[in-house]
Amino acid sequence: MLKPLTVGILLILAAAAGFYIPRLMQYPSQSEFSVNLADPDPKWLEPLTANAAFACDAAIEAMAFENSLAGSKATALAALGTDKMSLKITGDDKGVLVFFAAAVGLGVTGAGDPIPITYKTDRYVMATGPFNFGASSLILDLKTRKAIYSYTGQGVLGIAGHSILFSCH
Repeated sequence: MLKPLTVGILLILAAAAGFYIPRLMQYPSQSEFSVNLADPDPKWLEPLTANAAFACDAAIEAMAFENSLAGSKATALAALGTDKMSLKITGDDKGVLVFFAAAVGLGVTGAGDPIPITYKTDRYVMATGPFNFGASSLILDLKTRKAIYSYTGQGVLGIAGHSILFSCH
């Protein structure tokens, strides 16, 4: 289970390096931006248990997508995060339910199927699974209560990827 996840992460990192390094050389005036993230007070951190739940606020989000209507064109965007997410470890400790505030605004009333947990340690929970013509993944750092949710797959205008860094409490 860990090998496909590792290979997937390495492919994403290689693709990102292949995308950003040439652009940094070509467009040196463009730079990255960052935001400060507060770490939770260690005295409030409890060990992860089945049925554990978290409320999460987006810090930064990024997306890259193909625009098949414009020919061979791709777009990348990054911005401060605006979404909120709730996470809940399932009662059998084998999945993570993910529910976004944006989905509530569209009339969705349930989190759907859990994302299967593929790797779990005292420090991290990783969950990956198929989702709407693509794959979704979640990595939750239990020590800092930071999470990254990613979706990669078919978008409206072609292939797309979207990642959001969350701060959970």
